[in-house]
Amino acid sequence: MSDSTEDKTQIKVKFITRDEDETLHCSNNPLFVPISLKRYGLSEIVNHLIETETPVPFDFLIDGTLLKTSIDEYLIKNGLSTETVLTLEYTRAILPPSYLASFNNEDWISSIDTLPTMTSDGFLSNPKIISGSYDGIVRIYNMSGKVQTQLVGHQSAVKAVKFLSPTRFVSGGNDNQLRLWKAKKIDDGESQPVDEDDDEEDEEDGEDKTQNAKTLAILEGHKSPISSLSVDLQSNRILSGGYDNTIGIWSTNHKEMQSSKLIDINSKNLSSSSRKRAKLALKDSTIKRKLPLSFLESHTGPIEGVIFDSNDNTVGYSCSQDHTVKTWDLVTNKCIDTKTTSYSLLSILQLEKLNLLDIRTLSFH
Repeated sequence: MSDSTEDKTQIKVKFITRDEDETLHCSNNPLFVPISLKRYGLSEIVNHLIETETPVPFDFLIDGTLLKTSIDEYLIKNGLSTETVLTLEYTRAILPPSYLASFNNEDWISSIDTLPTMTSDGFLSNPKIISGSYDGIVRIYNMSGKVQTQLVGHQSAVKAVKFLSPTRFVSGGNDNQLRLWKAKKIDDGESQPVDEDDDEEDEEDGEDKTQNAKTLAILEGHKSPISSLSVDLQSNRILSGGYDNTIGIWSTNHKEMQSSKLIDINSKNLSSSSRKRAKLALKDSTIKRKLPLSFLESHTGPIEGVIFDSNDNTVGYSCSQDHTVKTWDLVTNKCIDTKTTSYSLLSILQLEKLNLLDIRTLSFH
């Protein structure tokens, strides 16, 4: 016996959007829709209301939560009745990416960043990809998969990488260090801007030169591996999150930070492990070593993610294995808000248009 009975129950909903495109706005007058509808059916209704020539796929949120089921299942899960008036916020759906190519690497890749296509005069005409891997090497690829630059210097796995400009980068790794890098301009038919930080003083420094690149400065201060980096080019600041439960604030210009001194490996106060690290540091003895502008301490567990607020670079966010998300005032270097969850948190992303933070958690079932 086939189940041909379909629930005809309806519920009153109101559609709203924050999209800046006025053509996607519809009347927010309430209307009745079947509770059996899911994202696709609701998207059809919105497209009918805004009278689009080409259908636009939408996602829907209720009180900031993405609707992944039918309205009926949402009502049951949240203990709501069909007498409720639901406000459905719609936003353009992000379609799944299509496969283009894969770039092979000799070891596990732990972090990537991209330099997007920019069409303004003086900027790159083609994107770049930078990767950090467990072999301690930072690589820069073009979109053909060719490694254009290799940055060698980290003593262990590289866990985070970020572009600062077409020729400057920052990386952080399990050796507790951040490194500021500068690469030579690569002639591959692309137009590249002159880096404002390029000067004779950099050329005279005794930097560690590797394949088409050199280390401008080693940034020291973290006592444990660095797990996350965030860059704000407007304020020329870098945030780093580490497994020492702290957040470092650094400048993208190494000349703004105080110098750090190398450890005396002959000191009797050093442990064997400390002496070993000091010996490794001697290999980079000609490179400038810099201290952070400041450290933020409040988490009680390893930090897995740090980001600047995309609308206000005086605000930052962090997430940690201590189950918390923290908001930071980067002017006073104070934690101004803490939200506690039930799980260890592994990454953080800001959904700018929705005024939401997307957190990835570690949970066991």
